[in-house]
Amino acid sequence: MGGIDKGLTLFNETALIDHAIATLDPQVSELLISANRNIEQYRGRGYPVLTDEQADFPGPLAGIHRGLERAKHDLVVVIPCDTPKLSATFVSRLLEVMPKDGAACIAYDGVRDQHLVCLLRRSVSDSLDQTLREQNYRVSDWIQSLDPVRCDFSGQAEMFLNINQLSASQL
Repeated sequence: MGGIDKGLTLFNETALIDHAIATLDPQVSELLISANRNIEQYRGRGYPVLTDEQADFPGPLAGIHRGLERAKHDLVVVIPCDTPKLSATFVSRLLEVMPKDGAACIAYDGVRDQHLVCLLRRSVSDSLDQTLREQNYRVSDWIQSLDPVRCDFSGQAEMFLNINQLSASQL
C-alpha cells in the first residue's frame, strides 16, 4: 500500500484500527495494539501499544512475538488491522475449535488458511523467538510449524477481505 499506515486508513469513514478495536473489544479481556509508526495516534485509542524490539521491523511476526510476551492470558487472539469485516463471533468460534493442548487455531475461509486470524497459546513464544533469530519472517511457515487446527469459516470468506483486496470505491 505504498508505505501508508494501514491502521489509520479509512474504511467506511472509520480508521481500520477502530474497526479492529470495535470487533475485538467485546470478545476479549485484554487488547494490545502492535504498531511502529504514529504511536501517539494509536495510544490515543486507550490501549497499550507495543512496538517491535528489532530496529528493522521484520513484519507481523515481530508484533506477534511482542504480543505473546506481553499478554496476561494463556490464549492470545491475533488479527491484522486491515480486515474490517471480521464477525462479532469469530473469537468464540476459534475458542470452540482450539484443542485443550493445542498450540494454534487458524481461520480457514474455504479456500485458504488465514494465518493472521488466529488463536495462539502464549507458550509458542519460544518457537517464534527461534524463528525470528533464524530470520524467517514468513508467517505461514511459522504458523504451519505449530501444527495448527483449522476453524472453518467456509461461506464467510468476505469476512477476510483485507484492504489490499478492497477496491478504491469501497474505501
